[in-house]
Amino acid sequence: MAIALGQLGIPLLFVVVVVLSAAEAVVDSASIALVPATVDPDALEGAGARLMGTELVADGIVGSALGGALFAMAASAPFGFDAATFAVAALIMGFNRGASAPGVRNVDTDSIWARIRKGLVWLWRDALLRRLALISMVLGAATMMWSAVFVLYATQDLNVSATGFGFLAVFASIGG
Repeated sequence: MAIALGQLGIPLLFVVVVVLSAAEAVVDSASIALVPATVDPDALEGAGARLMGTELVADGIVGSALGGALFAMAASAPFGFDAATFAVAALIMGFNRGASAPGVRNVDTDSIWARIRKGLVWLWRDALLRRLALISMVLGAATMMWSAVFVLYATQDLNVSATGFGFLAVFASIGG
C-alpha cells in the first residue's frame, strides 16, 4: 500500500524486510513440520521431497520471474499478488482437516501463542539450533535488504524504468 501511495521510505522498508525474513524462517520450518500430520507414513519421504522441490522452483525461479514481470506492469503489483497468495494459502489451510495418518492427533490444548512461546524457549535453550536460526534470519534479512535497496538504486540512481527493472529481475531469476 505504501508503494502504491508513493510513501515507501527506507526505515519502513527495513522494518518490512526484517518482519518478512523472520516470518519466512517460521513458515519454512512449519511447512515441513506439517508434512507428517497430513500424509501417511509410507508417503512421507515423497511428500517431503515434493514440498522442498516445489519451494525451490517456486521461490528461486518462477516466483522471481513472476515478481519481475508483475513489477514491470506496476511497482505495487508483486506485493498485491503476494498478499493474495497468502490469503489463498490461509483459506486452503483452513480446510485442512489435520492429521490423516491414523494415530496422529494433536493433544496440545495450549493456545497458538503458548505453543509459539514453548517453541521459542526450546529453540533458545539449544545453543546450536539457536545459532543456526539467528544466522539464517540475519542472512535472510541481509538478502532482502540488499534486494530492496537494489530496486531503489536501479530505479532512482541508474534511472532504470520499472519495466526495465522487471525484465532485469526476470532474467536474473533464470540465472538462479
